Amino acid sequence: MTINELARTAGCNEKTVRRIVSEKMPGRIQHGKITRFTWQEAHDLMAILPKKNLVLDSGQMSGQMSDVRPQVAEVASGSSLTSRDLDMISAIVSRTVAMTIQQLDVRLSKIEGRVEERAALLPAPKIEDKDAIRQLVAKEAEFSHREHSSVWNELYTACYYRRMGNFKVQAKNAGARSVIEYIDSVGVAGDVLAVAVDMWGRS
Repeated sequence: MTINELARTAGCNEKTVRRIVSEKMPGRIQHGKITRFTWQEAHDLMAILPKKNLVLDSGQMSGQMSDVRPQVAEVASGSSLTSRDLDMISAIVSRTVAMTIQQLDVRLSKIEGRVEERAALLPAPKIEDKDAIRQLVAKEAEFSHREHSSVWNELYTACYYRRMGNFKVQAKNAGARSVIEYIDSVGVAGDVLAVAVDMWGRS
C-alpha cells in the first residue's frame, strides 16, 4: 500500500500519514520514490492513524464488523488498489476495531466495578428523629403492656418537667396535626428523642 492509499482508507490527509511514518519508521520515505508498505507495516500504521472514515460507537462496533470491506472498497473506489489490497485493508481495519472493542470492554468493566464499590460504601439512610421517637414509644408500649397513648403522655410529661415546654398545649394552639409533628416542626425532635432514650433505653 502507498501513502496515498493509506490516507484515503483512514480518511486523513497524506501529510498526517507522512508525519506518522517519519516518526515511527525513520528513513522509510525517500524523495522521488513511491513508498510502498508491506502488509505488517500497513497494519501497524492503520492501528495508529486517525480513522475518520470508520467512526463507530460502542453499540455499533460488533454489529458492523462484517461491513468493513464494503466501507473500505467505497473509500478506495477510483484508486489503483487491487482486490488483494482491499482484503489486506479490511483485515487491518477489522483487527483495529476488534482491539478497540476489547479496550472498551475492559474500561466498562472497570467503571462498573467502581460503581459497585461506591454503592457498597454508601451509608444506610438515616432515620428521622420523629420516627425514632415513634419506634421507642412503640417498643416501650409493647414492653410495659400499655396503650400507646399512655406512653406518649408519659414522654410529654417528662419533657414538661424538664422545662422543654408543654407540647400538647402548644401543638393544639398551633393547629398542628399531631404533637409529634409539632415537635418536629419547631426543631426539638432531637431533644425529645434524647429524653425518650434516657427513659426507655433499656427496651
